Amino acid sequence: MVKTILVTNDDGVYSPGLKLLYEAVKGLGKVYVV
Repeated sequence: MVKTILVTNDDGVYSPGLKLLYEAVKGLGKVYVV
């Protein structure tokens, strides 16, 4: 079973922190960024 991960941020989808978080969790399951 693949885990689903939802990553959200109120600074916008192009913020550097959001990209870092995505890079950190992308190997753990299916990641959706909003």
